[in-house]
Amino acid sequence: MNHFITTLLFITVLFSSGALHAQIPCNPDILTTRHQQVTELNWVLQNDHDGVIVYNREVKDSGIREVLAFTEIKLPAVVLFKTISDYAHYKDFMPYVQKSEVLPSIHDQKIRVYQKLVFPWPISNRYYTIELTPDTTQAHLGHYAVSWTLSNEEMAEEKGVQLQINDGYWRFCAAADNLTFVEYYIHTDPGGLLPQWAVNQANTQAVLEVIEALQKRATLDASSR
Repeated sequence: MNHFITTLLFITVLFSSGALHAQIPCNPDILTTRHQQVTELNWVLQNDHDGVIVYNREVKDSGIREVLAFTEIKLPAVVLFKTISDYAHYKDFMPYVQKSEVLPSIHDQKIRVYQKLVFPWPISNRYYTIELTPDTTQAHLGHYAVSWTLSNEEMAEEKGVQLQINDGYWRFCAAADNLTFVEYYIHTDPGGLLPQWAVNQANTQAVLEVIEALQKRATLDASSR
């Protein structure tokens, strides 16, 4: 069961906002700087695996903890940003994504994406629409970000479970030549009958897999240019 929960959370954390992603100058010491900053904000270290540092923190009135991860990837920030922004092709490189459709925009600077996720039994399929806000205002400094939240619009009826919470962001900034600092935040509730302790446990593992998937795809994208 824990394997299925982990694979479910692998997808739900793809699109999971807060003021944490405010631009902070990137430099070779940014991992140390950010660790000190988030520790003072009550984030608790959960995992440090292959250069990916994962924290979580309690959220008021929610049994689902928010999760924050840092790492550095040896690729340009713009490459990573373009890969994570390729929403229409998530089904090609993210497991269990059966449908990923960019919808017509209804708000200025908002990108709407509908996704349907298909899982093996006993996990029910999931579906949702999110609204994303990209930020390229500091692209000249090598800074890129995108944040998102669930859309409030009426959902098309699907067989499965609609997500309850899905807020978050990605942040990329050039820390050195061909080296990008990556910051990833999520607070997501996949809904259904999954126990909260299992969701929290799976989130910690899932973010590692999400970042790994991004790195692999971005590496392929960079090599094809």
